[in-house]
Amino acid sequence: MKKVIGLLLFLATTVCVFATDDHGNSTATATRINPNSTTQGSIEVAGDNDYFKIETTGKGLLIVYTTGSTDTYGYIVNPQGSVPNDDGGSGSNFKILRTVGAGTQYVRVRHYYTSLTGDYTLISRFILPADDHGNNIVSETTIPGDDHGNNIASATSINPNSTTQGRINIAGDNDFFKIQIPGIGGTLTVKTTGSINTYGYLLDAEGRQIASSDGGGSSYNFKISRTVKDGTYYIQVRNSFFSLLGGYSLVSQFTPKEIRWEAQNPNTNTEPRISTRAFGGGCITKVGNYAKRQTCNDSNNNQSLTYTENYRLRDPLTNQCLMVRSHDNGSKIVFAPCQDDNQEQNFFYRRATRKFVHTTFSNKCLDIHGGNRTDLILWSCHGGVNQQFYIQPGTKQSNTDSSASQRSINMELHMFTRAFGGGCVTNVGGYAKKQSCSTSNTQQKLEYSNNHIKNPSNNKCLTVQSHDNGSKITYTQCQANSAAQTFSYNGTRKQFMHTASHKCLDVHGGNRTDLILWGCHSNVNQQFYIRQSNTGNATPPDSALRGSVSRGSSNMGLVGSNRARHIGR
Repeated sequence: MKKVIGLLLFLATTVCVFATDDHGNSTATATRINPNSTTQGSIEVAGDNDYFKIETTGKGLLIVYTTGSTDTYGYIVNPQGSVPNDDGGSGSNFKILRTVGAGTQYVRVRHYYTSLTGDYTLISRFILPADDHGNNIVSETTIPGDDHGNNIASATSINPNSTTQGRINIAGDNDFFKIQIPGIGGTLTVKTTGSINTYGYLLDAEGRQIASSDGGGSSYNFKISRTVKDGTYYIQVRNSFFSLLGGYSLVSQFTPKEIRWEAQNPNTNTEPRISTRAFGGGCITKVGNYAKRQTCNDSNNNQSLTYTENYRLRDPLTNQCLMVRSHDNGSKIVFAPCQDDNQEQNFFYRRATRKFVHTTFSNKCLDIHGGNRTDLILWSCHGGVNQQFYIQPGTKQSNTDSSASQRSINMELHMFTRAFGGGCVTNVGGYAKKQSCSTSNTQQKLEYSNNHIKNPSNNKCLTVQSHDNGSKITYTQCQANSAAQTFSYNGTRKQFMHTASHKCLDVHGGNRTDLILWGCHSNVNQQFYIRQSNTGNATPPDSALRGSVSRGSSNMGLVGSNRARHIGR
């Protein structure tokens, strides 16, 4: 009798427990859930199974998984079969990813140990397949735990020159990145590195495709390089294979369009000045190590600036650039040694608003201090006149030859310097050296055109081998578009500047013979004068060489001044 009573009590208890079951125990009694949803569940008794019913509207990727401390075991069940999983998720939770068609899908959840119970959270995500351009892939805004947004609205903002880690977290995941291109644009290159097979897209500000790539980079990585204007762009990254996962590094490289002051002011031989009309007007001036507004003066070399590629405002006399020391409003702008990789020295000029905008913080601009009306500072961009700057040429030099219109493309020059006793630049075994001048030495005769310095007897040009200080200048075969052979001449300072490195030709202060590359300064061993040989009275073919022409001289060269000859190294 006791056994019968005990059995009845057990059955009654069991019926009571299952009467409070949160989810059905079969496909017929399954709880209907949304394809993109989060549902709480519990394994109330040993052996309990919870079933869920999902209706999918088309072919796509169904992802189901649990979170919590319960050791779950899961299944996706449909007419095509059953897909089980034990520990595919975090901890001891299951996670299943399966491509399914339109129709009814069932999810079954149980405890891994049939004798144990516990609570869990079931998460379901359904991802529609990509279109032909990989757009509109995810039906929900984000995927739980995703590292980067899945559309342009949730894109991760990155710097145009940066490396960002990413991961395709689930099959069909797409990562979007937002890039703001400054200034007048340039060349944008984006690529991935890593072991997964990536597919990339470059999109415009509206999300329209500009370019796509399935390769081009190292191994199976994509690479895209395009010339772009200023504005907003998006990068989309996915795995080439819809169902595969993995990590990658997204590398973005931006090279600004090269801006030359000479191109803006083709009729001047001098450096430009940057002026403002605020507080009575004036020009940006180097005062000590600070940038200040002072009265414009053509003879003030501390007001001469060059605007280099990579958007640097540079004083060529000291090779120092305007730099931001702090991103706080009111931070003073200083001059510091130019560094190619220092983004605190990057500014781009918006011609429409006449603003110089700091490229790292695109909402802050160069500003004339409204208090002392002198200091150049960083401040949030606004429409005030004290953030408006004008590019003005310096006064054109008057020491050009009066017969400048008479030109001979076969002009023979001598590059003459007065440093260390004087001499002419000479080709000695392929190296440029200072030797005693001789009108009969063909290795001292040169032509200058298109910013190349050429020996016409062998068609070899002065060439920079390295941008390092002290790098020897050589003679190599002339190439029309070679940046290593391109120099500009400043008739005021008597300097030849290598346009790519922004360093100057220099007679070595040690051996006093070798022609080398060195940071520009005002010493005599960087000063060269132009003299004409006995081929006629024409002036040099390039207007940049019009300074200090001695007509009728037996030598045409670049001649140093009689300044003090102490050369610091």
